Amino acid sequence: MENINDVNNGAQKTNGAVIGIVVIMLLIIFGGIYLAKTKMDERKANEIMLEQQTREQSLQDEAANNLSESDEVTDIEADLKTNSNIDSLDVPLQ
Repeated sequence: MENINDVNNGAQKTNGAVIGIVVIMLLIIFGGIYLAKTKMDERKANEIMLEQQTREQSLQDEAANNLSESDEVTDIEADLKTNSNIDSLDVPLQ
């Protein structure tokens, strides 16, 4: 009688180990999927930010190309008022 109980207990211990391994594997798989998705989202956000910076830079370059070549004070003041953004000159570069 005791031998049958020992066999059943051994089977239950084996099942518990298999279930534990399956749970751990599922956690690892879901963790990998989460990390991959997070990396893709970061990459997309960086691409969008780079596009915006490139667009802003091209607009600034275009504005700089539209400046007057005159060295008269009134022309320089007009260029500063209309074509350039001098508010961010004291902002440190990142």
